[in-house]
Amino acid sequence: MTDIHNSREDFELTSSRLLSEKEKAGHKEELGLKQERATAESGDGAKTKSGGHVYHRVTTMEELANSSKPNDDNLKCVTHEKEVLEALQKRTQARQMTTAQEVWNAITMLPPLTYCIYFTLQSKWLSDQDIKHAMDMANIAAATSTDGILTTPSCLSIRFLPNLYAVPPLTVIVMALGFIMHSPCSIYYHLMCAFKLPPGPVRIDHWTRRLDQAMIHFMGLCFAYSLSGNKDYFLVAAAFNIDSMYRLFQKEMRPRRTLYRLIGAFLIPVLPLIARHQYMTFLQLIVIYSVSGWLFSAYPAGGWSHGVFHLVICLSNPILLHHAAVLSMNQEVIANAAQCFLQQQ
Repeated sequence: MTDIHNSREDFELTSSRLLSEKEKAGHKEELGLKQERATAESGDGAKTKSGGHVYHRVTTMEELANSSKPNDDNLKCVTHEKEVLEALQKRTQARQMTTAQEVWNAITMLPPLTYCIYFTLQSKWLSDQDIKHAMDMANIAAATSTDGILTTPSCLSIRFLPNLYAVPPLTVIVMALGFIMHSPCSIYYHLMCAFKLPPGPVRIDHWTRRLDQAMIHFMGLCFAYSLSGNKDYFLVAAAFNIDSMYRLFQKEMRPRRTLYRLIGAFLIPVLPLIARHQYMTFLQLIVIYSVSGWLFSAYPAGGWSHGVFHLVICLSNPILLHHAAVLSMNQEVIANAAQCFLQQQ
């Protein structure tokens, strides 16, 4: 019985202690609510007074994180801009060129322009085999006395262009247009660097350089049509290149993205060669592009490397123009020009 009585006393004592602690906890909780209300009413947000004491409200980790988000975003933005600027400065210092070197760069853009004009206006798209085929057809017509074998050709007679016998194939005209639009823009940019633009990131970010690169994309969409002769393929290439041209004139510069898109502008036009099983021609162009790309990136001859890059990539022009001329869609145009050639002899 004594044990039971002692146990009952212990139980009552424990219960009274728990009630006392619960009352104290409730009192503290009530005091905390009063402090928060006082803080909200005072608008201070940092201090409250109760019973002559000053209470400081502790900022939670979530509130601290939320308050620091704008600062973090600004810091990231500033850091990104700083990294881009430093990359531009390093690239500019590594590719610093003298006035003579920039003039050399401009001069080396003349060969592709000169060759495409020569190829187009001197009827180099008309081969000896095409002329021989026209002669054979004319001999057959004369021997059989049949006038229906040969149609009346539509010829050109221009005094200062005696070797332009007829209108060139459309694919040749479009490819020549690409060269004609790009070369002057590139020449202008290099002359600006030689005589007006100061060394540094200004040359890389200047509108003339963006225009130079935009005309490379224009040349790419012209080549895509000239080497495929397919309107659907041309539209796909045009969408890619026009989008790339638009991105070049956005405020933010992304050199890596620009480089990858320029590579695409060169590769997209030559893919139809694979579809026509012209693997050796495709391989020749890839070798030329690879060597010129190495010259562009490695700069083995210092500031003179860029001009050498122009000359090496120019080696692809005869290949491109020839394959633009010999597409099957140009057979009637070629036959017409061959007949015009025979008439003028």
